[in-house]
Amino acid sequence: MHSPYGPEECAERLRNRLDRERSEDIIGDITARRVKLRYRTGSPEAQNTWFPMLSGTLVPDGDGTRIECFIGVSRFLAPSVAGLILVAWIISAGAIVQNVVAAVFPLGATLFLSAMHLLGTAGARQRGRQLLYFLSTMVDARERNINRAEAIEDLWRNG
Repeated sequence: MHSPYGPEECAERLRNRLDRERSEDIIGDITARRVKLRYRTGSPEAQNTWFPMLSGTLVPDGDGTRIECFIGVSRFLAPSVAGLILVAWIISAGAIVQNVVAAVFPLGATLFLSAMHLLGTAGARQRGRQLLYFLSTMVDARERNINRAEAIEDLWRNG
């Protein structure tokens, strides 16, 4: 996305809105280069493990700011799920020879936890679009239409 404001102005607009609207469900950490937005704990959007987070970079771009964003979940969630899968395998490792159910348990746990993680992450990204909308309205950002032929020619000329 592209905003007509400079990075400092974008950051200031976001900080002012977040400070002024303390009752709003969106909170964040804003600097002149980085944006992190999420839902306040206790808000309806943050009631499950896979609540959305938006992480972005504010890059000076000629007549304004280019905003590069990623919507996802906490970076600690995937290792947590992997740890649960590992625990399931370790618990049943000693009982595999003695019991068929113990042999099937780790596979079932792996499939179940992997499916939950994939579905939860996809749902969080979908709900995270509200964070993107909040960001874009605060800094008047729009998708930038780029003439690809001109961009390639520019790269060719300027290296």
